[in-house]
Amino acid sequence: MFKQPLLLLGAFAVASNFPVSFGVVSTDVTDAFDHRFKGGWSESPPLKGQTAFERKHGILPGGVGFVYDHPGVNNHTVDSLVKELGASAATTDVQGAVCQQLQGLFVRPCESQYQYEGMNVTSYDTRYYSTSSTYELDRTYYIGGGAKCQPSTNDLFFKMNLHGTVAYHGYNSAIGSAGAPWQQGACKAQMLWENSTIYLGNNALGSQLASLFQANCPCGITWSAGNWYNVSTSKCAPLTMPQSSPAYVWCHLIANGTDYFNYQWDRNLTHYITSYDYFDPDFAWTQHLIPSYIREKIPSTGNNDPCACEGLCSGNSGIALWERCGQGVYDAESACRGCIGLECDGCLFREIDPQWNPLKDNNNWQDCCPCIYLYANKAGNNWAQPMC
Repeated sequence: MFKQPLLLLGAFAVASNFPVSFGVVSTDVTDAFDHRFKGGWSESPPLKGQTAFERKHGILPGGVGFVYDHPGVNNHTVDSLVKELGASAATTDVQGAVCQQLQGLFVRPCESQYQYEGMNVTSYDTRYYSTSSTYELDRTYYIGGGAKCQPSTNDLFFKMNLHGTVAYHGYNSAIGSAGAPWQQGACKAQMLWENSTIYLGNNALGSQLASLFQANCPCGITWSAGNWYNVSTSKCAPLTMPQSSPAYVWCHLIANGTDYFNYQWDRNLTHYITSYDYFDPDFAWTQHLIPSYIREKIPSTGNNDPCACEGLCSGNSGIALWERCGQGVYDAESACRGCIGLECDGCLFREIDPQWNPLKDNNNWQDCCPCIYLYANKAGNNWAQPMC
């Protein structure tokens, strides 16, 4: 039986002077996207205990869940809600495999997908897993711009934002170890989503997708290029096309609402790898882990005080920090202009250190994070307030 994997799913220069002026970047589409998908949460007052990153993405304090899953939550009820959701996190150790839940913000390198009329199609995804087994996933596809995933220089071809829950099905005795540095064995997981936000690029590829969706993905939507769509899986009719159909993967991503994969953490719980994911659990859970299919966790250290970059914090030399990080911050902000939602966090992480390689665990993200926040504050770029 034919099976399709869900593949859809240089050193810094030294800045000689401290920054004195900043460009202000804003995009109407960011506001429309946030308000449409997040259910208007961004119009509500900040919740006590929220970080800037959590506020920006509608995450409850401490990463225990998402604000838009709990309409009406406010500063009078947030403490009890956070306590209730926090109690649901669990770690299971079965037969030597640590099947710990996926929690936190994860990024991947830019991937080159294929060629279209001489242009490279690239993609990457950024995802946030809460401690209560809910998640948000952003996957963005670009055309043009060489082999990089840069919103400012690439044309947006397709964007998908999924929100839902993750179900964990324990140790997978059928899959062997991927070797060092990974934990022994593999763990089974299932991603479910109830709604998605889709954007089709205003270009030839976007038009091709619109025609494909219109003919094959029965969700009561009139598809066209250059538009955003909020899709509820409950409004999509059952899919009947064969797995060999070009529309099979696309329509299942939009309308099916669930897929399956194996995963495993490394021994430091800073990275995880997966198998390819499929819509059929019996087939998906026979797939071996792929060490190059890796995501890196971005730790939340609280090292985001701009004064650490300005030299105003007690006992630090901020100007030296800016001289070390400044050019990378400039370059990252420039490359990521036009990003939307979690796409921004993944883009900033990659662009601040072009030499980053998750297989080598060599990023210096935490060191430069105060300068990213300084730049964001000066420029008024709230999209440049990432996890630090």
